[in-house]
Amino acid sequence: MQVLIAVAVGIVFGRLFPDLGKSFKPLGDGFIKLVKMMIAPIVFCTVVHGIASMRDLKKLGRVGVKALLYFEVVSTLALAIGLVVVNVLKPGAGFNIDPKTLDPRIDQAYARQAHSTDMVSLLLNIIPATLFSAFVSGDLLQVLLVSGLTAFAVTALGEQGKPVLRGFECVSEILFAIMGIVVKLAPLGAFGAMAFTVGSYGLGALNHLVALMAAFYATAALFVFVVLGLIAAGSGFSIFRCPACGREARWPVPMPPPPLRHPYRRAVEHEIQTPRPPTRTPDSTKTNGSARYSNNTTHTNKR
Repeated sequence: MQVLIAVAVGIVFGRLFPDLGKSFKPLGDGFIKLVKMMIAPIVFCTVVHGIASMRDLKKLGRVGVKALLYFEVVSTLALAIGLVVVNVLKPGAGFNIDPKTLDPRIDQAYARQAHSTDMVSLLLNIIPATLFSAFVSGDLLQVLLVSGLTAFAVTALGEQGKPVLRGFECVSEILFAIMGIVVKLAPLGAFGAMAFTVGSYGLGALNHLVALMAAFYATAALFVFVVLGLIAAGSGFSIFRCPACGREARWPVPMPPPPLRHPYRRAVEHEIQTPRPPTRTPDSTKTNGSARYSNNTTHTNKR
């Protein structure tokens, strides 16, 4: 709701003060950079913790191959659906943006990627220059490679790797907490982006933005209800029941309270666990007992 209100305020502000609305572009750019800043560390910690938690490497290999095959097939279907929707609806037509006003670094990045399209160059580009350069460049393939190597190294440590694994879990919680703080800044980013768009291109740009958003949601609906729906049906459950399951099992799942024990049971356990010192018979008792035993024996012998 806050984001929608910020979008509406940004539209009005950009319409009334177009020159001033253009100056709010850094708000949208800053929010996008904050989100991109958190993607690589979150992916790294999540992948490392997920792989290192599986101690059986053979099972991990089987699951990894299946996951890779699933990713390739489903990604290909998603790209095909996106291409069909774009060619049918053409959501970008009518923007009429002057290329001179765009950032030239965007064209340079695509030009560098276009020069290396063969398989050997692609595989070599997955390997980062240093261990930490993958996080600097933000290349997710390089981050995944470093994540996999780190996870296998933690798994090979055995018992010594458990504290490290626990450390990655704690770092993941910190990163998700930071992402929660960043998401709270989404209204500012939406306000700045809409104020800049309306101030630069007028209210007519909103029609094209609405068409773009409609194309996006249509593509997402086709992918979720057709592709994922068929996969879910083949797995034995319905995609329409997943939201209900998500409401029933929320994250984090609260831990059940410890079972209450009856006071009598606690007392019995205390008696069992607490050893009692052996009882010692006084010497007088032993003497009297021996005397009685002797008298009884003498009386029996007389008989």
